[in-house]
Amino acid sequence: MNERPTEIIVYGNIKSITEILLFLIVITLCAPMAADPDQSCTRGIALYQQAWRESHNHSWLPLGILRSYERSCNDDSEYRLYYSQIRATLESKVGNHRDALGFNDWRGNSYSAKDLPSSLRAIPAVSYIVEQAKRSKFVIVNERHHAGTDRLLTLELLEPLFSHGFRYLALETQVHQDKINERGYPVASGGYYSNDVVFAQMIRTALHLGFEVVSYEIEDDQRASDDADEPVNRQVERDLAQAENLIARTILKDRDAKVLVHCGYGHVYEKKWNTWSPMAYFLRKLTEIDPLTIEQTELSERSSVSEEHPWRQRADAAGLLSGQPVVLFDTNDKRIDVDTYTDIEVFGLRTDYEHGRPSWMRMGGLREPVWFNTPECVDKACILEAMDPTEDDHAVPYDRVESNHMNRVALFLPPNRNFDIRIMNLDSEILASRSINVPAIQPDG
Repeated sequence: MNERPTEIIVYGNIKSITEILLFLIVITLCAPMAADPDQSCTRGIALYQQAWRESHNHSWLPLGILRSYERSCNDDSEYRLYYSQIRATLESKVGNHRDALGFNDWRGNSYSAKDLPSSLRAIPAVSYIVEQAKRSKFVIVNERHHAGTDRLLTLELLEPLFSHGFRYLALETQVHQDKINERGYPVASGGYYSNDVVFAQMIRTALHLGFEVVSYEIEDDQRASDDADEPVNRQVERDLAQAENLIARTILKDRDAKVLVHCGYGHVYEKKWNTWSPMAYFLRKLTEIDPLTIEQTELSERSSVSEEHPWRQRADAAGLLSGQPVVLFDTNDKRIDVDTYTDIEVFGLRTDYEHGRPSWMRMGGLREPVWFNTPECVDKACILEAMDPTEDDHAVPYDRVESNHMNRVALFLPPNRNFDIRIMNLDSEILASRSINVPAIQPDG
């Protein structure tokens, strides 16, 4: 039996990164200290929380702290889930894709044992989704919050869906009060997960095409007060509020609205189970509109092939996976789906690396790699951020990458443009700043 619903229910408990921190603070105050408190995971998480609160624009700032407490947190069953999620997300924010995948692999592979047909064919996921979306008002795509690859699918869908009348991009991470549509680019305070270079490119592309960016996350005033006699199901509360916000900010103000929705994990599911009713379920129930739902978290890559879904391993061995996401069909043109929670299940791309970085950082031709010398980082770990000088200092950088004891690193940036590069240590102290003109070339060597 496929255990995926249980996996997603775990994530359903997590309302936002802020609530993760509040939850962990409670545990920190209540948990007994280990024999060596300076090396306990409890202390590491507390230091992480403090650093996160002080991080301001640099949401990756607590990474050094989390790394130093890796062993103690991996040995702590109470904290391991939260540690792995946070660590994976922060590693992804500084360009360490392989490490980010690895920190979530431990969650296990309770996958379906059903066998695949012997003969299969693959078609590009983007063209297939666009064809199906012509009849939809809502297209919902999910992601793993630590995997930049999962954002590439939504990025590639933007232009073809715009040509079919989609004008709204709805984001789970975005802060409703952020004036992103007026400003024209994302800033660090506008959302936790959107403070990532791939997510930011998705937003920049959407705004450039003419989409209106809409937030739909639950607001503080939508949360019920805790009542010991009638406890609130926070999972249901959050997903219901998400659906209501999505409706109010799109089709209630624009009856002809067509909306591309980007969400995390199981919020994309159209069916409820146990104690969780996902956002897409509520959206369908409240509007009587059947959304087109796309799941890509289960059949996408892990840090090693052995950790992946057996169906993905089979498809990979058959040569059906490549540098683009695909949908599989059997010889009878029946789509291959693990379950019936969503409409389409996508097999994500396989990452190739060039110059030590994922080749998908080219983002479909929007960017080119260029070498940047980092003499400041030969004896230490540094974080580089490439900033557009026409945007303010709080903008999400165009690229962010770690240069760990290296004298140069490849940056992936739009060609024929100038960028200001700030080089920082892991405490976000600026070590140097230099400008770079990016030609449309690849780095040598």
